[in-house]
Formats: sequence, C-alpha cells, structure tokens
Amino acid sequence: MAFISTLLGTIASLGITVGIVLLIMGAIKKKKYKGGMITLVSLVLFIIAAIITPDDLKEKYANQEQGKAEKQHDVDKQLNDDDDDDDDDDKRKKKSNELSSQQKKTIKSLQNFPAFTKEYKKLNDSTQKKTWDKHLSGKKVTWKGYVMEAKGKKVYVWGGDKYKDQKWSQVKKSKKNEAYQVFLADFGKNTPKKTLKAGDKVTIQGTLMSSGDAKQNLHWKLYTAKLMSK
Repeated sequence: MAFISTLLGTIASLGITVGIVLLIMGAIKKKKYKGGMITLVSLVLFIIAAIITPDDLKEKYANQEQGKAEKQHDVDKQLNDDDDDDDDDDKRKKKSNELSSQQKKTIKSLQNFPAFTKEYKKLNDSTQKKTWDKHLSGKKVTWKGYVMEAKGKKVYVWGGDKYKDQKWSQVKKSKKNEAYQVFLADFGKNTPKKTLKAGDKVTIQGTLMSSGDAKQNLHWKLYTAKLMSK
C-alpha cells in the first residue's frame, strides 16, 4: 500500500507539472493541448494517494514531529535548569558574604586595640582567617599603647588594658599568651625622630600586616608606621 501511494503521488506531481506547462503553451499558441484535463486528473490521483497513505506512515510522520517537540522541550528545560543553578550560585555567594554579628563587632572595634583583640579572640579559627583575609588585612589603623622595646625602626608596643612594665623578652615567652596584647610597629624607612624608651605612651598609625594569635602567643604587626602627635 505504501508503494502504491508513493507511486500515485509521484505520477500526480508529474501530471500536474505537465498539465500546467500545456496550459501555458496552449495560451501562447492559442491551441488546446488538454492541459486542463491532465491537471484535473493529476489532482484526483494526488487526492487518492493522500487518502490511501498507510497509517503506519502517518504515524511515522507524527512521531517525528513529536520527537522534535520533545527535543525542544528538553532544551528549554535545560536552559531553565541552568538559570536555576545560576540563581543558587548567587544565593550561596550572597550568603557567604554575609557577616555574623561577632564579625561585625570585631570589625567595628578595629581602631580600639584592647577592644578589638577581645572581639577577634571570640571568633573561631576558620572565621578569624576569613575575617582577616577579607576585612582586616591591609587596613590602616591608629592604635595606642606603651613602648616595651624600641630598636631603631621597630618598636614593640603593649596595647592591652594594663601595662605593668612588662618586657618584650619576657612577654614573647609568656605562657599567659601576653604577646597577643602586643603590636610591632615597623617604621620602614622612617625611623621615629623622637627617641622612644620603655614606658613611653604612644599613638601609632600603620597598616595591618600580620594578625596576632592568642593561642599561639603571636603579636600583631603594622608596617609603614608613623608616630602620631598626642
């Protein structure tokens, strides 16, 4: 049946073409070449061929169209999924950038060394690192304290609440982790003009270079430091 349908369809197509050509030639030469009859018969054959087209062939065409539609649906779904993934990434990034209340307290207290070291110590180790890397390292601060030891361009300053004439040589070995209350001011090329001695109260401005650690008894460090007038 499929063969007959195809054959009739082919004959009909050729017949229609021939009929139209004869009609045109007849009009030009003003003669009758039976082009109209051929065209009419061909149309009838074409209709018959369409009617007897096997159901399985129709189903094949229908399945092809359905397959195209399903493929397009899959593409659209994938695009929508990709958009959802992008939204999820944005949400995760936004969440990762949010600061906890303790982080906010720590950052807010940065210019007050005693308060800052207390708040920073309350952060857990991983949060300390994240806070330092993203919000503290490289920040300019102005800290006050007492000179413990001055060696040219480098001055060790006790910035804690109470200074009891502690010596740097003792504090750096302290089992009480006292070095955490100390910051080293590195003046670089600018040695303080004023001669500093142990016990002098100073105000120093500088850029945060390295963080202290209460557990490991590590001090803080400022670079490009300069002595501020009282």
